[in-house]
Amino acid sequence: WESLLYYCGFLQNTPKFLSVIPPKKATRKHIERFHHKHYLDLIAPHPKQNDDENDGFYNDDDTENESWVPTSSLPYELLDSMGLVEDCALPNTDKARSDLWTYCQYVVGASLQASHLLATDKTDVAINWGGGRHHAHENKAGGFCFVNDIVLAIQYLQKYYQRILYLDLDIHHCDGVQQAFYDTDVLTVSFHRHAPGFFPSTSGSIREKGRHG
Repeated sequence: WESLLYYCGFLQNTPKFLSVIPPKKATRKHIERFHHKHYLDLIAPHPKQNDDENDGFYNDDDTENESWVPTSSLPYELLDSMGLVEDCALPNTDKARSDLWTYCQYVVGASLQASHLLATDKTDVAINWGGGRHHAHENKAGGFCFVNDIVLAIQYLQKYYQRILYLDLDIHHCDGVQQAFYDTDVLTVSFHRHAPGFFPSTSGSIREKGRHG
Protein backbone atom coordinates (compact mmCIF):
# COMPACT_ATOMS: atom_id res chain seq x y z
CA TRP A 1 0.00 0.00 0.00
CA GLU A 2 2.94 2.36 0.58
CA SER A 3 4.08 1.90 -3.03
CA LEU A 4 0.52 2.53 -4.22
CA LEU A 5 0.37 5.80 -2.29
CA TYR A 6 3.77 6.83 -3.60
CA TYR A 7 3.03 6.24 -7.27
CA CYS A 8 -0.41 7.86 -6.97
CA GLY A 9 1.39 11.00 -5.89
CA PHE A 10 0.13 11.11 -2.31
CA LEU A 11 3.63 10.86 -0.82
CA GLN A 12 5.31 13.05 -3.43
CA ASN A 13 3.93 16.39 -4.57
CA THR A 14 1.12 15.87 -2.08
CA PRO A 15 -2.13 17.56 -3.20
CA LYS A 16 -3.14 20.61 -1.18
CA PHE A 17 -6.37 18.95 -0.06
CA LEU A 18 -4.44 16.05 1.49
CA SER A 19 -2.36 16.00 4.68
CA VAL A 20 -0.13 13.02 5.44
CA ILE A 21 0.11 12.52 9.21
CA PRO A 22 2.63 10.11 10.81
CA PRO A 23 0.77 7.46 12.84
CA LYS A 24 1.07 7.08 16.59
CA LYS A 25 1.55 3.80 18.42
CA ALA A 26 -1.34 2.47 20.48
CA THR A 27 -0.53 1.00 23.88
CA ARG A 28 -1.47 -2.46 25.02
CA LYS A 29 -4.09 -0.87 27.31
CA HIS A 30 -5.83 0.60 24.30
CA ILE A 31 -5.76 -2.68 22.41
CA GLU A 32 -7.14 -4.48 25.48
CA ARG A 33 -10.34 -2.44 25.11
CA PHE A 34 -11.38 -5.11 22.61
CA HIS A 35 -8.87 -7.97 22.65
CA HIS A 36 -8.65 -10.40 25.55
CA LYS A 37 -5.63 -10.22 27.83
CA HIS A 38 -4.78 -13.91 27.47
CA TYR A 39 -4.70 -13.54 23.67
CA LEU A 40 -2.48 -10.46 23.79
CA ASP A 41 -0.15 -12.27 26.19
CA LEU A 42 0.91 -14.38 23.20
CA ILE A 43 1.62 -11.55 20.76
CA ALA A 44 2.66 -8.71 23.10
CA PRO A 45 5.43 -8.33 25.69
CA HIS A 46 4.51 -8.15 29.34
CA PRO A 47 2.86 -4.73 29.94
CA LYS A 48 5.02 -2.10 31.66
CA GLN A 49 4.01 -0.56 34.95
CA ASN A 50 4.42 2.91 33.42
CA ASP A 51 2.45 2.17 30.26
CA ASP A 52 0.34 5.30 30.70
CA GLU A 53 -1.87 6.80 28.04
CA ASN A 54 -1.11 10.04 26.22
CA ASP A 55 -3.46 12.39 24.39
CA GLY A 56 -6.37 10.09 25.20
CA PHE A 57 -5.46 7.13 23.00
CA TYR A 58 -1.80 6.67 22.08
CA ASN A 59 1.69 6.61 23.46
CA ASP A 60 5.16 6.40 21.92
CA ASP A 61 6.28 3.80 24.44
CA ASP A 62 9.72 2.27 24.05
CA THR A 63 10.48 -1.42 23.56
CA GLU A 64 13.31 -1.87 26.05
CA ASN A 65 13.37 -4.85 28.38
CA GLU A 66 10.82 -6.79 26.37
CA SER A 67 10.49 -10.43 27.35
CA TRP A 68 8.77 -13.15 25.36
CA VAL A 69 7.72 -16.73 26.01
CA PRO A 70 9.55 -18.76 23.32
CA THR A 71 7.18 -19.72 20.54
CA SER A 72 8.59 -23.26 20.53
CA SER A 73 7.47 -23.76 24.14
CA LEU A 74 3.84 -22.83 23.41
CA PRO A 75 1.51 -25.81 22.79
CA TYR A 76 0.28 -26.07 19.22
CA GLU A 77 -3.27 -26.56 20.47
CA LEU A 78 -3.10 -23.19 22.27
CA LEU A 79 -1.74 -21.38 19.22
CA ASP A 80 -4.30 -23.04 16.96
CA SER A 81 -7.21 -22.11 19.25
CA MET A 82 -6.19 -18.46 18.94
CA GLY A 83 -5.57 -18.51 15.20
CA LEU A 84 -1.80 -18.09 15.58
CA VAL A 85 -0.90 -20.73 12.98
CA GLU A 86 -0.83 -20.86 9.18
CA ASP A 87 -1.65 -17.38 7.78
CA CYS A 88 -1.21 -15.77 11.24
CA ALA A 89 1.63 -17.97 12.46
CA LEU A 90 3.45 -16.55 15.48
CA PRO A 91 7.08 -15.68 14.60
CA ASN A 92 9.86 -17.82 16.10
CA THR A 93 12.36 -15.12 17.06
CA ASP A 94 12.14 -12.33 19.63
CA LYS A 95 13.03 -9.76 16.96
CA ALA A 96 10.20 -10.89 14.69
CA ARG A 97 7.77 -11.03 17.63
CA SER A 98 8.75 -7.47 18.56
CA ASP A 99 8.31 -6.29 14.96
CA LEU A 100 4.87 -7.91 14.79
CA TRP A 101 3.76 -6.20 18.00
CA THR A 102 5.07 -2.83 16.81
CA TYR A 103 3.14 -3.31 13.58
CA CYS A 104 -0.04 -4.05 15.56
CA GLN A 105 0.49 -0.93 17.67
CA TYR A 106 0.84 1.30 14.62
CA VAL A 107 -2.15 -0.25 12.82
CA VAL A 108 -4.41 0.38 15.82
CA GLY A 109 -2.82 3.72 16.67
CA ALA A 110 -3.38 5.09 13.17
CA SER A 111 -7.06 4.16 13.19
CA LEU A 112 -7.56 5.62 16.67
CA GLN A 113 -5.80 8.76 15.50
CA ALA A 114 -8.10 8.95 12.46
CA SER A 115 -11.15 8.52 14.71
CA HIS A 116 -9.89 11.26 17.00
CA LEU A 117 -9.46 13.67 14.09
CA LEU A 118 -13.00 12.97 12.90
CA ALA A 119 -14.58 13.18 16.36
CA THR A 120 -12.90 16.51 17.14
CA ASP A 121 -13.82 18.05 13.76
CA LYS A 122 -10.18 18.29 12.67
CA THR A 123 -11.06 16.68 9.33
CA ASP A 124 -14.03 15.42 7.32
CA VAL A 125 -12.26 12.35 5.92
CA ALA A 126 -9.50 10.30 7.54
CA ILE A 127 -7.88 7.22 5.98
CA ASN A 128 -5.58 4.62 7.52
CA TRP A 129 -4.16 3.02 4.38
CA GLY A 130 -2.57 0.21 6.38
CA GLY A 131 -5.65 -0.52 8.48
CA GLY A 132 -8.85 -2.45 7.97
CA ARG A 133 -7.85 -5.64 9.80
CA HIS A 134 -11.44 -6.86 9.85
CA HIS A 135 -10.87 -10.60 10.48
CA ALA A 136 -9.32 -10.38 13.96
CA HIS A 137 -11.62 -11.44 16.81
CA GLU A 138 -11.35 -10.49 20.46
CA ASN A 139 -9.41 -13.65 21.28
CA LYS A 140 -8.32 -14.97 17.89
CA ALA A 141 -6.29 -13.92 14.85
CA GLY A 142 -7.38 -14.76 11.33
CA GLY A 143 -7.06 -13.83 7.69
CA PHE A 144 -3.66 -12.16 8.22
CA CYS A 145 -5.22 -9.95 10.91
CA PHE A 146 -3.78 -10.00 14.44
CA VAL A 147 -5.61 -6.97 15.89
CA ASN A 148 -8.88 -5.38 14.83
CA ASP A 149 -8.23 -1.66 14.42
CA ILE A 150 -11.72 -1.16 12.99
CA VAL A 151 -13.51 -2.34 16.12
CA LEU A 152 -11.26 -0.20 18.32
CA ALA A 153 -11.82 2.85 16.11
CA ILE A 154 -15.61 2.39 16.21
CA GLN A 155 -15.49 1.98 19.99
CA TYR A 156 -13.67 5.31 20.17
CA LEU A 157 -16.25 7.00 17.93
CA GLN A 158 -19.06 5.66 20.11
CA LYS A 159 -17.98 8.15 22.77
CA TYR A 160 -19.08 10.93 20.42
CA TYR A 161 -21.82 9.47 18.21
CA GLN A 162 -24.91 7.38 18.94
CA ARG A 163 -25.39 6.11 15.38
CA ILE A 164 -22.48 4.59 13.44
CA LEU A 165 -22.55 2.86 10.07
CA TYR A 166 -19.66 0.56 9.18
CA LEU A 167 -19.46 -0.21 5.44
CA ASP A 168 -17.13 -3.02 4.32
CA LEU A 169 -16.30 -3.59 0.63
CA ASP A 170 -14.14 -6.70 0.33
CA ILE A 171 -14.29 -10.11 -1.29
CA HIS A 172 -14.10 -11.58 2.22
CA HIS A 173 -16.72 -11.03 4.92
CA CYS A 174 -15.81 -8.78 7.86
CA ASP A 175 -16.41 -11.54 10.43
CA GLY A 176 -14.43 -9.93 13.26
CA VAL A 177 -16.22 -6.60 13.05
CA GLN A 178 -19.66 -8.17 12.66
CA GLN A 179 -19.20 -10.40 15.70
CA ALA A 180 -18.03 -7.47 17.83
CA PHE A 181 -21.14 -5.39 17.11
CA TYR A 182 -23.73 -8.03 16.21
CA ASP A 183 -25.98 -7.28 19.20
CA THR A 184 -25.36 -3.53 19.36
CA ASP A 185 -26.66 -0.39 17.66
CA VAL A 186 -23.67 -0.22 15.29
CA LEU A 187 -24.92 -0.98 11.76
CA THR A 188 -22.53 -3.23 9.86
CA VAL A 189 -23.06 -3.50 6.08
CA SER A 190 -20.80 -5.88 4.17
CA PHE A 191 -20.53 -6.57 0.43
CA HIS A 192 -18.58 -9.79 -0.02
CA ARG A 193 -18.52 -13.26 -1.56
CA HIS A 194 -20.23 -16.00 0.48
CA ALA A 195 -19.91 -19.58 -0.73
CA PRO A 196 -19.25 -23.03 0.79
CA GLY A 197 -15.61 -23.30 1.83
CA PHE A 198 -14.83 -19.67 0.99
CA PHE A 199 -13.10 -17.77 3.81
CA PRO A 200 -14.52 -17.03 6.29
CA SER A 201 -16.89 -19.98 5.89
CA THR A 202 -18.53 -19.59 9.32
CA SER A 203 -20.12 -16.18 8.74
CA GLY A 204 -21.38 -13.81 6.07
CA SER A 205 -24.76 -15.34 5.26
CA ILE A 206 -27.59 -13.03 4.19
CA ARG A 207 -29.56 -14.49 7.11
CA GLU A 208 -27.25 -12.76 9.61
CA LYS A 209 -29.13 -9.57 10.45
CA GLY A 210 -28.07 -8.73 14.00
CA ARG A 211 -30.26 -7.89 16.97
CA HIS A 212 -32.45 -5.47 15.01
CA GLY A 213 -32.68 -7.57 11.83
